[in-house]
Amino acid sequence: MSAAPFRSVARPRAQFTENTDVSSDYILAVEAVRDDHRLVTEGPYRRVRHPMYTALIGNMTGLCLLSANLLIVVPRLVQIFLLLLRTRKEESMMLSRFGEEYRSYMGRSGRLFPPPPAR
Repeated sequence: MSAAPFRSVARPRAQFTENTDVSSDYILAVEAVRDDHRLVTEGPYRRVRHPMYTALIGNMTGLCLLSANLLIVVPRLVQIFLLLLRTRKEESMMLSRFGEEYRSYMGRSGRLFPPPPAR
């Protein structure tokens, strides 16, 4: 059997990786907060500051548990780590823009999961 069919499949992938520059600045790029932005603290943001990241982490965790494959688990763990770094950068940016209002919001909400109920 000839290796020719496999070369044509591998070539586009090689071109993709050669033309893709994935640096830490790109992965951790955080959008700027504009002057017309307001702090949203209702809806899903009432109890959790990063609900979309919570959903992504849950999705990736489920994928890892279902696959039980290191080729899937290791990259997902890296993604989760990068998401956690990104939340820190975003929160720093939000603190500098909204100040005490955001600090108060941090006190009554959780970063990725709702805080335990007060007793």
